[in-house]
Amino acid sequence: MKVITYKPNKITDAETGEPYDSPFEGSIKIEMPSYEERIKMARAMKVDKENPLDMGEEFIKLINKRVMDVSLSVKGSEDNIDCLEDLGYFKEGTDLINEVGRTIMRGVQLGNR
Repeated sequence: MKVITYKPNKITDAETGEPYDSPFEGSIKIEMPSYEERIKMARAMKVDKENPLDMGEEFIKLINKRVMDVSLSVKGSEDNIDCLEDLGYFKEGTDLINEVGRTIMRGVQLGNR
Protein backbone atom coordinates (compact mmCIF):
# COMPACT_ATOMS: atom_id res chain seq x y z
CA MET A 1 0.00 0.00 0.00
CA LYS A 2 1.03 3.55 -0.65
CA VAL A 3 -0.20 6.72 1.02
CA ILE A 4 -1.09 9.42 -1.46
CA THR A 5 -2.10 13.03 -0.97
CA TYR A 6 -5.21 13.59 -3.07
CA LYS A 7 -5.88 17.20 -4.06
CA PRO A 8 -9.35 17.53 -5.53
CA ASN A 9 -8.87 19.76 -8.56
CA LYS A 10 -11.92 18.44 -10.39
CA ILE A 11 -14.97 16.65 -9.00
CA THR A 12 -17.54 14.68 -10.96
CA ASP A 13 -21.19 15.55 -10.34
CA ALA A 14 -22.87 12.34 -9.15
CA GLU A 15 -26.15 13.25 -10.87
CA THR A 16 -24.96 14.48 -14.26
CA GLY A 17 -21.57 12.79 -14.57
CA GLU A 18 -20.07 16.13 -15.57
CA PRO A 19 -16.79 17.30 -14.00
CA TYR A 20 -16.58 20.70 -12.33
CA ASP A 21 -13.90 22.73 -10.58
CA SER A 22 -13.54 21.76 -6.94
CA PRO A 23 -14.82 24.31 -4.41
CA PHE A 24 -12.30 22.86 -1.93
CA GLU A 25 -8.66 23.64 -1.25
CA GLY A 26 -6.38 21.28 0.60
CA SER A 27 -6.01 17.55 0.50
CA ILE A 28 -7.16 14.12 1.58
CA LYS A 29 -4.60 11.46 2.53
CA ILE A 30 -5.58 8.05 1.23
CA GLU A 31 -4.02 4.68 1.88
CA MET A 32 -4.09 3.41 -1.69
CA PRO A 33 -4.24 -0.31 -2.37
CA SER A 34 -2.22 -1.81 -5.20
CA TYR A 35 -3.90 -2.96 -8.40
CA GLU A 36 -3.93 -6.55 -7.17
CA GLU A 37 -5.42 -5.49 -3.82
CA ARG A 38 -8.12 -3.48 -5.62
CA ILE A 39 -9.15 -6.55 -7.60
CA LYS A 40 -9.40 -8.56 -4.38
CA MET A 41 -11.42 -5.79 -2.72
CA ALA A 42 -13.86 -5.67 -5.64
CA ARG A 43 -14.36 -9.42 -5.46
CA ALA A 44 -14.91 -9.28 -1.70
CA MET A 45 -17.65 -6.64 -1.95
CA LYS A 46 -20.93 -8.38 -1.32
CA VAL A 47 -23.57 -6.18 -2.93
CA ASP A 48 -26.95 -6.67 -4.52
CA LYS A 49 -26.47 -5.17 -7.97
CA GLU A 50 -30.19 -4.43 -8.09
CA ASN A 51 -29.89 -2.18 -5.03
CA PRO A 52 -27.53 0.79 -5.54
CA LEU A 53 -27.72 1.64 -1.83
CA ASP A 54 -25.85 -1.59 -1.08
CA MET A 55 -22.99 -0.38 -3.24
CA GLY A 56 -23.08 3.01 -1.51
CA GLU A 57 -22.83 1.41 1.92
CA GLU A 58 -19.89 -0.74 0.83
CA PHE A 59 -18.15 2.29 -0.69
CA ILE A 60 -18.57 4.27 2.53
CA LYS A 61 -17.04 1.41 4.55
CA LEU A 62 -14.15 1.23 2.09
CA ILE A 63 -13.59 4.98 2.09
CA ASN A 64 -13.70 5.23 5.89
CA LYS A 65 -11.12 2.44 6.11
CA ARG A 66 -8.73 4.01 3.57
CA VAL A 67 -8.95 7.76 4.26
CA MET A 68 -6.30 8.69 6.80
CA ASP A 69 -6.73 12.47 6.97
CA VAL A 70 -9.03 15.18 5.64
CA SER A 71 -7.64 18.71 5.54
CA LEU A 72 -9.87 20.85 3.34
CA SER A 73 -11.23 24.36 3.30
CA VAL A 74 -14.01 25.84 1.22
CA LYS A 75 -12.65 28.35 -1.28
CA GLY A 76 -13.66 31.91 -0.47
CA SER A 77 -14.80 31.13 3.07
CA GLU A 78 -13.39 30.36 6.48
CA ASP A 79 -15.03 26.92 6.63
CA ASN A 80 -12.64 24.07 7.34
CA ILE A 81 -13.45 20.40 6.88
CA ASP A 82 -11.37 17.86 8.76
CA CYS A 83 -13.42 14.67 8.54
CA LEU A 84 -15.49 12.72 6.02
CA GLU A 85 -18.66 13.15 8.06
CA ASP A 86 -18.45 16.95 7.80
CA LEU A 87 -17.69 16.68 4.09
CA GLY A 88 -20.86 14.64 3.61
CA TYR A 89 -23.14 17.50 4.66
CA PHE A 90 -22.53 19.28 1.34
CA LYS A 91 -23.62 18.17 -2.14
CA GLU A 92 -20.12 18.95 -3.41
CA GLY A 93 -18.70 17.04 -0.45
CA THR A 94 -20.81 14.01 -1.30
CA ASP A 95 -19.58 14.22 -4.88
CA LEU A 96 -16.01 14.36 -3.55
CA ILE A 97 -16.57 11.35 -1.27
CA ASN A 98 -17.84 9.40 -4.31
CA GLU A 99 -14.78 10.56 -6.25
CA VAL A 100 -12.47 9.32 -3.48
CA GLY A 101 -14.21 5.92 -3.54
CA ARG A 102 -13.77 5.66 -7.29
CA THR A 103 -10.13 6.69 -6.93
CA ILE A 104 -9.51 3.97 -4.37
CA MET A 105 -11.10 1.35 -6.63
CA ARG A 106 -9.57 2.53 -9.96
CA GLY A 107 -6.29 4.08 -8.90
CA VAL A 108 -5.35 7.72 -8.66
CA GLN A 109 -5.53 9.85 -11.79
CA LEU A 110 -2.38 11.80 -12.57
CA GLY A 111 -2.86 15.49 -11.92
CA ASN A 112 -5.21 15.00 -8.97
CA ARG A 113 -2.53 14.50 -6.35
